[in-house]
Amino acid sequence: TTLQKNAQAQSWQLVWQDEFENGISADWVFETGNASGWGNNELQYYRKENATIENGQLVITAKRESFGGYNYTSTRMKTLGKKSWKYGKIEARIKMPAFSGIWPAFWMMGDNITTVNWPNCGEIDVMEHINSENITYGTAHWTDNNNKLTSNGGQTAATVTDYHVYGLEWDANYIRWYLDGVKFH
Repeated sequence: TTLQKNAQAQSWQLVWQDEFENGISADWVFETGNASGWGNNELQYYRKENATIENGQLVITAKRESFGGYNYTSTRMKTLGKKSWKYGKIEARIKMPAFSGIWPAFWMMGDNITTVNWPNCGEIDVMEHINSENITYGTAHWTDNNNKLTSNGGQTAATVTDYHVYGLEWDANYIRWYLDGVKFH
């Protein structure tokens, strides 16, 4: 109903954005290497060189190439130590490839990950896409009161090879996932 919809509406104040108009800013940190699969049995070696700006857009390219003892390369960028928030509205306009072996993601980790490790730091996946599915996932992961990994999230159909705005609204009571402004979980 309209009343319920308005009750959820919030006034957001922009605190940070990166349109990549002047290159990749100093707000981003590149992880390099593989670190034993980064917890996901990943097969690529991460390199800064796989991130470029083309036509005013950030492009991350996964390549089949031998480097650092691995047969694939890609990029892993983060803002750890540069930008951090608790609660807010997070959005990115993204389009992705769809083929077997790909798993692009737009996600957030707790900024205390270096002291408490995962999943104790928490993780919120704004968007994950797996292989050639026309599905996007949004999931939160954390450690419950019994020190066990707990997850909650949802999914929705999406032609991931087209541009979409993947979004999340996070407040003290809820995390809401959006695709092109439509809440799906």
